[in-house]
Amino acid sequence: ARGINKLDNDNLKTQFAKVILQDKIANLNDLVDLERYERTILHFIKEQRALNYYTKFIADKKRLTTGNEALAFQAISTSNEPKTLADYKGKFVVLDFWASWCGPCIYQADYFDKNAIEYNKRGDVVFISLSIDEKEAAWRKKVKLNDKNVVQLYATNQKELNAFYRLNSIPRFIVIDPEGKIINSSFAFPDDSNFKVMLNQILPKK
Repeated sequence: ARGINKLDNDNLKTQFAKVILQDKIANLNDLVDLERYERTILHFIKEQRALNYYTKFIADKKRLTTGNEALAFQAISTSNEPKTLADYKGKFVVLDFWASWCGPCIYQADYFDKNAIEYNKRGDVVFISLSIDEKEAAWRKKVKLNDKNVVQLYATNQKELNAFYRLNSIPRFIVIDPEGKIINSSFAFPDDSNFKVMLNQILPKK
C-alpha cells in the first residue's frame, strides 16, 4: 500500500491495485485478510467500473469465507427425489459443481469417485456431485446411474447457486461442515495430492 501511495499517476495506482487484488484475493479464505485488502488497497482504484467490480468481488469472497452459512442447493436425485443441503446435516459435505459439457469436470469425476470410496468408510462425510447443466436431460444422459459412492444430484436452483458461489468456472469443489457452514469455497481438485491433505486437516481424527 505504501508503494502505491508514492505514485503520482491515478491510472498507475489503479493498475497496481487491480494487480494486487487479483493476485492476492483469488484464493483467500480468511475474513481478516480480505478486510485488510479491502481497507488498504481498494481505495486506490479510481476507475469507477473497476472499483465496482472489485468491491463486489471482495464482498462475494467475504460471503464465501469459512464459517459463513452455505447457500442450500435445491436438487433432484436420479430417481426424482427432492434433495437439499439440510438432508445431509450432521455430515461434512464435499460438493462438486459440474456439467456434462465440461471436459475437466468429467476428468475430475473419476478422482472424486476414488476419494469418495475411501472417505465413505468414515461415515461422517458425503460426496455430492451437483450438476448445473442447463437441461436436466443432458445430466441424465451423462450421469452415472449406478454410482454408489457419490450422491448424484441435479440442481434446480441454479440461478441462486451461480450468484452465491460465483460459479464462473467449473469444476468447483466446496466443503461444508455438519451445521451447513462453509469450510472452504474453493477446495483443491480431487486429482491433486493436496485434496486429501486438506480434507484430513478438516475432518475429526478417527
